[in-house]
Amino acid sequence: MGKLGTTFTYNERYLEAVNEIQDEQLRYRLNYDLCYYGVYGELPPNSGDVSKLFITSVKALIEGSHDWNSSQSEKGKKGGRKPRVSDEEMTEAIREYFRGHKKLPSNSELGAILGMSGDSIRQREPWKNKDVIISDIDVTYDTYGF
Repeated sequence: MGKLGTTFTYNERYLEAVNEIQDEQLRYRLNYDLCYYGVYGELPPNSGDVSKLFITSVKALIEGSHDWNSSQSEKGKKGGRKPRVSDEEMTEAIREYFRGHKKLPSNSELGAILGMSGDSIRQREPWKNKDVIISDIDVTYDTYGF
């Protein structure tokens, strides 16, 4: 028995479908068989006809979740998503930009500095509080050192 994958996505639809079954033991059995199939790519040896029917009906979804999990894993190996920028890093970037340019950065300028999209910046607390962040900066002192 070879593993299909080490993980699969248990879709809400699976639970909704299984919850339609009145027999509690059969519900448990279907969930077990579904998870077994999701990991190993085959039904357990003692599965029944109802499990075979259920798994056949959701097979494409299970295989799609394996494809998605594999692609996410590959993205991680290739450095796909950049690490999340902390609020502190964003706050400091706003301060540094203000010190150097004597004005607030636009969200796209800040995004270029931090490697983020301008849209994602607008949703963050430091961007919403940018006026407060720069309120204590004396541009003359910071820029010229006196």
